[in-house]
This record gives sequence, C-alpha cells and structure tokens, in this order.
Amino acid sequence: MDRMMIRSNANNSLTAVAVRRFVARALAMLMLVGGMVGCGGGSENGEIPVQGKVTMDGEPLNQATIRFLPNTTSNGGMGVSKVDGTFSIAGPQGQNGVPVGTYKVTVSRRLNPDGSLPPSDEEPILSKAVEKLPPSFSDPNRTTLSVNLASDGKVELKLSKSQKR
Repeated sequence: MDRMMIRSNANNSLTAVAVRRFVARALAMLMLVGGMVGCGGGSENGEIPVQGKVTMDGEPLNQATIRFLPNTTSNGGMGVSKVDGTFSIAGPQGQNGVPVGTYKVTVSRRLNPDGSLPPSDEEPILSKAVEKLPPSFSDPNRTTLSVNLASDGKVELKLSKSQKR
C-alpha cells in the first residue's frame, strides 16, 4: 500500500509540473500575440503617430509646446518642438499619437526675461518665464489654429507674425 501512495504522489507531482508548463507556455503565447497586435501603425483606440514641423515666418520654432485639443470626446495630445522645429505628439497616457480627427491647436513658447528657456522641471506658476506668442496661437480659448489630422499623421504649422490678433 505504501508503494501505491508513492506512485500516486509521483503522478500528482508529474501532473503538477505538466500543468505549470502548459500555463507558462499559454501565458507566453498570449503575451507574444498581444505584443504583435500592439505593433501596428495605430492602437486599438485608433491612435496614429503624429509628426510635424512648426515655423514662424519660415524659421523653425524651437522649444515650443504644441497641444492638440480634441473637438470630440477623444483625448488630445502634446509635444515639444526641437531646434529644427520638428515635433511628435504623445497622448495623455504617453502613447505615441492621437486618433484621426479635427483638433484645435495651441503653440506656446515661454521664455525668461533674459530670453533663455526656463528649466524643464520648473512649474509654470513658479516661473518668471512669459508667453512670447500671441493668444491667437497660445490661448486655448482664442487660438485660430486647427488641424484636420489625416491617417498619415503629417502636420505642418506655418505661423506668421502678421497672423497676430
């Protein structure tokens, strides 16, 4: 009878090992399939990568904050331009892109009184930096900028000092 118990315990432990291996393989497959689904051009929520360039009178606008404000219930996004004026837009949870659609756009550029950029970790309320672009670009309630974002995600924002209001 002791031998039967030993065999039964051995079979149970072999079965437990087989079940663990099966579960581990199933989880690995789910993660692999989930990763492949997430690697497409957009996401399950329809976001597409957004790449653009912002200029003022033909010159690249460096360190400008670009915000896409949705005209619908979808989330908008934000990005900061580089020295050459190029930017990409990230969604509120950091995802790369926003859904296709129409957005109000704001472009803001805050500078210290000496013309330098404020530190990136400095809170705006504590900063001495002031907005250098007119409200027709920088104020969400007064912006005249909008974009109809197509599926290619390409955006050009050509600002002009003559557009100021």
